[in-house]
Amino acid sequence: MNRNRLRLSLQPDDDGTGELCAEVSANGFSGKGSAYFDLRHLAELSENFMAYPLCTERLPIIVGGYWSKNKNELEQTHLLIKAYPIGCTGELGVRIELATPLYESDRPESQLVVKVEIKTDYNGLESFGKQLSQLAKLRREEAILMDNQV
Repeated sequence: MNRNRLRLSLQPDDDGTGELCAEVSANGFSGKGSAYFDLRHLAELSENFMAYPLCTERLPIIVGGYWSKNKNELEQTHLLIKAYPIGCTGELGVRIELATPLYESDRPESQLVVKVEIKTDYNGLESFGKQLSQLAKLRREEAILMDNQV
């Protein structure tokens, strides 16, 4: 049986940014996507995935895509990773959304989107957060989150 998983890798640029590439597979669905991030900011965001307990007012989230030029708003989301509690037993969900870029000449219906949830626990999320931090600091080649299925 294949386990649900998220695999992140990074293609760094010389200016302190990099393309965060994600591959996800869950329950027969799979997809790939990416977005660019400032690596220092990505390392800071990774710390939120190591928090215990998760603060419902400030859930761990990484989101990237196309930003508007006039406003500091995300116009298109290409990569989203968000953790949240499920119930009160310590089980956590991680929502992953990946989408292809949509250009001016594209029909909105042509955009490919994958949305999945991977269930984990605090140990799994903390491990993922540590791996992500090391990835952002270019000390690791990938960060992997696996579901908590036995």
